[in-house]
Amino acid sequence: MPFSTPPETFKEFFLQIFSFFWFIAMGVFGATINYLSSLKNGRKFKVRHLVIEWFTAAFVAVCTSLVCGAWDIPAQLTYALCGISGHMGGRAISLFERLLINMAEKRL
Repeated sequence: MPFSTPPETFKEFFLQIFSFFWFIAMGVFGATINYLSSLKNGRKFKVRHLVIEWFTAAFVAVCTSLVCGAWDIPAQLTYALCGISGHMGGRAISLFERLLINMAEKRL
C-alpha cells in the first residue's frame, strides 16, 4: 500500500508513487465505463465531460487508496474499490463526506 510507512530509499519512494498510477488507472477505467454507459442512455459525447469524469475519478481513486491503506485493506480489494469509486465519481466523494462526518460525530 502506498505510504503505509515512510520510504527509506529513493527506490521505495518511487515504488510508492508508482503504485498510485495503478489506483488512478483503475479509477479512470471505472469512470470511462460509467461515461460509455451514459452515452448508451442517450447522452451526447463531449470530450470536456469525459475529461472531467477522468479527473474526478483520479481524485476519488487516490482518496480510496489512502483510506484503504489506513484500514489495512489488501491491495487486490483496494484496486477493485478504486475502480468502483471511479465509476461512482462524485457520488463517492459524497460517500466519503458522510463517512468523515460520522467519524467526527462519534469522537465528539
